[in-house]
Amino acid sequence: MCKRFLSIILSAALCTGLLSGCGGSGTAESAGSTAAAQTSAASASAPAAEPEKDITITLWQQAANTAEATLAMQQSFQKDNPHIKLNIVETPDNGTDAIIAAIAAGNAPAAIQMGYPTVMSYIYRNACLPIDDFIAKTPDFSNFEKTQVESFAVNGKHYAVPYDKYVMGFYYNKRLFEEAGVTSTPATWDEFLETAKKLTNPAKQQYGFGLDAIQWGCWHFETWVWGAGGDLTKQNSDGTLTLTFTDPAAIKAAEFYRTLKKEKVIQSDGTKNLEALTKDFAMGKSAIIYDSINAGTLAKFVDAGAKAEEIGYFAFPKGPSGNAYTQAGANAWVLPATSDMDIANAGWTYIMYANSKNELINTLKEQAAKGPLGAAILARTDVKVSDIGEIDAEMQAVMDASNLISKPEFYGKGAVGSFADDMVAKIFGDTNSDITKVFQEYQDKAAKAVEEFNKSVKESKN
Repeated sequence: MCKRFLSIILSAALCTGLLSGCGGSGTAESAGSTAAAQTSAASASAPAAEPEKDITITLWQQAANTAEATLAMQQSFQKDNPHIKLNIVETPDNGTDAIIAAIAAGNAPAAIQMGYPTVMSYIYRNACLPIDDFIAKTPDFSNFEKTQVESFAVNGKHYAVPYDKYVMGFYYNKRLFEEAGVTSTPATWDEFLETAKKLTNPAKQQYGFGLDAIQWGCWHFETWVWGAGGDLTKQNSDGTLTLTFTDPAAIKAAEFYRTLKKEKVIQSDGTKNLEALTKDFAMGKSAIIYDSINAGTLAKFVDAGAKAEEIGYFAFPKGPSGNAYTQAGANAWVLPATSDMDIANAGWTYIMYANSKNELINTLKEQAAKGPLGAAILARTDVKVSDIGEIDAEMQAVMDASNLISKPEFYGKGAVGSFADDMVAKIFGDTNSDITKVFQEYQDKAAKAVEEFNKSVKESKN
């Protein structure tokens, strides 16, 4: 999912690596912070072989963040590392292609911020610098959560520093559940359907589940495919991609979508996007919606009119395979492949400074000063949200349960995701279409994109 982070953990402010300068570039100016904060952050970063000469590095980031804690971090970094000047640029929309082109032209940034699927395709194209030598010289790296670190490893080598993670799950309206006499959340697909039926009341223009098959089609659909025992693509051992749109599990998931529509437990207007579905849920027109489980999403519903005390959460129910999975995403910093180790060392110095314990605590404290903290999956193990402020225990429990069954987005989504989106939209909109034929049609349409993706992977290894 990494094109969509509208409700990342705690809020955008939690992404401690984010800087100001959206849509352009600029140089961070020094203004100062407390001496203690500077010392703590500097010692935590323990950079590998920090260059002595003056150097300017470019950082590519996903979005702008002008939170006070982030600005203070930039200022502290410049004071503690006066020889490193920062040039900050928003990561281009064309992502990996732009990065490959920049590397080929010899003007790649020192560090790049990106999401999981992009990182993995980047690694398999040999465009990412292994960071194991940096890790070995950085004691503080032992405080990063191991499973998140390992999710960015290939063939025993590590390539990224994680800084946040989200998981998907279901939100439900407690009041509507109570009014319908529903006393428990569904644990299987069958129970999900029956629950949605009970929560559908045409007389009140109320429906059970807001299903987004239009705006974020394959992003939501993939989770149902996993529960049926399959996937939309296969990542081969050499990093190449194989399409599996016609996997029997994908067909089962599509059939379940059709069942939900046939039973009239979802919105009657199939063109509603996630924003419209969010409004319906917030206003009590729908009882269940699928979204990222975190404080930012809860705030989104409340801003749209929902009452926070009426909102509950539950993890994804088990599918026909007997297993349940949900989608997880993560953001991370990577070092582009380069022969200029002065640039790489400076990039590493910044990454570890921005993601130090001290800076994460500062960001959490800033958030706590504005109100109760939400649940979160932190990249560091030496910081707990509960030590900083009050958290939503119910949300945290469901987030933790969802995290245990989470998987990253299907491999190669950046290359074939648009085809999968259109495929899901078509079978959802045209209930008379043959699912298998439609899925084969879009698998064929995506063949050229797969060919180009695989060619790039193979060429990068030569």
